[in-house]
Amino acid sequence: SFFYFIFQLGIKFDEINIFINIRIYMGNTANKEIINCLFCNSTDYNPVRGQDIVKCNSCGNVYLRERKTKQVMEQYYSEVYAVNNPGAASPVRLPTSVKMIDNDPEYIYAQRKWILDDILNKYKVNLYGKSVIDIGCGWGGFLYNAKKLGMNVSGFEFNNPNVEFGNNVLNLNIRQIQFTDADDILEDSIDIIAMNHVLEHVPNPKEVLKKIQKSLTPNGIFFCMVPNFDSFLSDSLQDSWSWIEREDHYTHFTPEIFKKILPELGFEILDIFTTTGDYDIDVLINVLKHIYPDFSNEKYQQIINELNKMEKGEQINFFAKKSDHKIESYHIPEFNNSNNSKKSLLWSRSDSIGDNIISAGMLDYIQEHYKEYEISVLCQDHIMELYNNIPYIKNTLGFNRNDVFESPEYQERLWNILRAHKFDLVINSVYSRDELSDYLALNIQAKETIGSIGDNTNISEAKRLEHNKHYTKIINADSAPKTEVERHKEYINGLGINCERVSPKMWLNYEDELFATSFYQANNLKSENTITIFPSAQSEIRLYKYFNEILENFTDYNIIILGGKDSVEIAIKIKQKFKGNIFDLSGKLSILKSAAIIKKSALLISTESAGSHIATAVGTKNVVIVGGGHFGRFMPYSNLTSVVCLPLECYGCNWKCQFEKPFCIDNILPQIVSEAVFDSLENDAENPKIYIQGKTFENTFDKPEWKITDDISRLRNIDFVIIEDN
Repeated sequence: SFFYFIFQLGIKFDEINIFINIRIYMGNTANKEIINCLFCNSTDYNPVRGQDIVKCNSCGNVYLRERKTKQVMEQYYSEVYAVNNPGAASPVRLPTSVKMIDNDPEYIYAQRKWILDDILNKYKVNLYGKSVIDIGCGWGGFLYNAKKLGMNVSGFEFNNPNVEFGNNVLNLNIRQIQFTDADDILEDSIDIIAMNHVLEHVPNPKEVLKKIQKSLTPNGIFFCMVPNFDSFLSDSLQDSWSWIEREDHYTHFTPEIFKKILPELGFEILDIFTTTGDYDIDVLINVLKHIYPDFSNEKYQQIINELNKMEKGEQINFFAKKSDHKIESYHIPEFNNSNNSKKSLLWSRSDSIGDNIISAGMLDYIQEHYKEYEISVLCQDHIMELYNNIPYIKNTLGFNRNDVFESPEYQERLWNILRAHKFDLVINSVYSRDELSDYLALNIQAKETIGSIGDNTNISEAKRLEHNKHYTKIINADSAPKTEVERHKEYINGLGINCERVSPKMWLNYEDELFATSFYQANNLKSENTITIFPSAQSEIRLYKYFNEILENFTDYNIIILGGKDSVEIAIKIKQKFKGNIFDLSGKLSILKSAAIIKKSALLISTESAGSHIATAVGTKNVVIVGGGHFGRFMPYSNLTSVVCLPLECYGCNWKCQFEKPFCIDNILPQIVSEAVFDSLENDAENPKIYIQGKTFENTFDKPEWKITDDISRLRNIDFVIIEDN
């Protein structure tokens, strides 16, 4: 019951009325609205915390999609929020006397004196006589200090008792309206504007930022602090992170989104950094103690300092000044041009996540062979993070695959950036080249461009042969079928580099490992009884429908669901039916954090997708459900991998299925997969394994026959296990 909930939280019964009021304001769905992204108006989003907190797939903004209307929000902040709440933070909790403001440490802290000190000392602004606005000023602590420094102060606040105290007791000028509704603030009239833990509460942050920019004098300063949605504890604690505040925080900011939107709105960022800030540091230290129980307090502080440097602190602070310059709508990161005498090499990979992981091991050979070159990487935007931790990669440039073809403006800007760098050498190591991979590599106009002779899987023979003429060097390849790792070895050898084997590789950093460790610790997970699953696939035809039937045999294990936004709906269905302990992280993690989670698990179950390559790269056993599209090309290549398949006469179709459904996937029995999982969990393998579903498949006239095709029989150094369905 509600009263039992109150009792459990230790809330006094004379405070119950506060919570009843809150429930009234929050619980009435008639007072809610559903919104699009407020920064770009896109309706394309992906849930990141439950179904209500979503991330815009267009601009990256994270926001509360269903929320209180503006009218209800204003009434809530006027009459309920922090009113008579002794647990509220000191900037919004009324002092019982004026004397407390300069004597009680909490209220001294609420004045946030360091902000104006930094503006005075770092940015050399003479504060005396300057105008300052504090938006969401609480009872006026920040303005109280500013007024003592001789500044002309005004504030905006909705909380009734705070407005009355600030105006009647401290003689401040606090207005009880939205800042955006104040029509009398002239353009170029305010020297300093501050928002301390307020921007996340406003109904339209973009409009607030635009009005702030217009209101500031030329070079006027804007200071802001907000919770960091990308913080260590936010990642680790997920919905238990205390600053998630679902009903109150309309927008969840990250350092990256500020670096994007502030210049677009006419601000120049002077400094942006993360810190523990107003977050309870004891919570952070307790989480670290749970992970590293034997560390000293000094070591914990070192870890916190490192997290802040990596922009993983709990709070974002930034100073920005008004600037008339606005960046272009399409944001493509510039290269860091170096001034030394080294030549420049661009590693071009236009393909998918799994392809980039399985080919990444080639880079060590490239770096060793081309010592006189600085190496940069060109890949799709969402794959860039794979290369960020490689110590010898100078620059990583991302592109949007759709925009390259659909937007002439985007194309022109991309080519200008690439050509301006004047690459000496472009290496396109994609074997099954397509028009995009050739388009990118050849339009850079490098002095030398190297490609593979390739095949016709993704491009017509006529176009491939025509494009070959424009490469300065083509690496020949054996016409016989080979695995992808064999193709990579072949390519490296073709460059004149001695290579015995190329293996998939990923570079995880301290933050990724720490995140995974903290997630396992916080949820009492042990590696040996945790299975990760990756149920999505690059194309729908490769999806397997019976993950729940597989997992029925593993209810004693903890299950973690991973994958991109395409796996969210699949994950919901799996979670609803699974009767054991399950965690849904689908669509919520970066590639590297997902890799760190997989690394700590006992085993991964996956479709033929990036998940299996990630598992192999981080040293985790994996069981993969593989169809016949191009069987044997991409897996198995490691003793960590066990493939489950149903061999049919139509294998080798390049996923151009001639039947009404992909029987090679849909008719794989869940118990065959389960047997492969049990075997993999209990035993280490010397070679890759292929579990073959025997002749238990019931054929009809128009369905393919069971058959061990050349795609299977040609494979070497593989252990085959044929299982008949009894």
